[in-house]
Amino acid sequence: MKAKRLFHTAIMLAVCCIAAVAQPPRHGRFKPEVYKAHFEEFVSKHAQLSADEAEKFFPLHHEMREKQRKVMHEIAKLKKERPAASATDKEYTAIVLKIQSLNVEMVKIQEAYAKKMCKTISAQKVYDAMNAEDIFHRRMLSEFNHEKKKK
Repeated sequence: MKAKRLFHTAIMLAVCCIAAVAQPPRHGRFKPEVYKAHFEEFVSKHAQLSADEAEKFFPLHHEMREKQRKVMHEIAKLKKERPAASATDKEYTAIVLKIQSLNVEMVKIQEAYAKKMCKTISAQKVYDAMNAEDIFHRRMLSEFNHEKKKK
């Protein structure tokens, strides 16, 4: 009886080990440097940026996104930190108006950098890069959703 139990335990252990090894590797944590490299490669290709144009465009683009990211964090913080239950409508109005003000700031940042970019490379290339960025993000989201459904 003990031998039979030991045999079944060994078989189950072997099956579990095979199942664990057969699992596809997980992608792990988000790696900003890998994302950035893929992003730049994709946009450069789709917008047909020369090496010189890419060298001028991407530092401005990344600088713009970093400034926008800081504003987005402020917005998220305002939305996350709910006022006290006793908060008045006036206090909520102030929060809503602050969020709207930050959204306007995001657009102003984008507008200022679009002007800078159009001075460094042609407006058509900036336009093409903007469209390529949208395509890139849609594909990334689609891949993420596809990976999520697999699990």
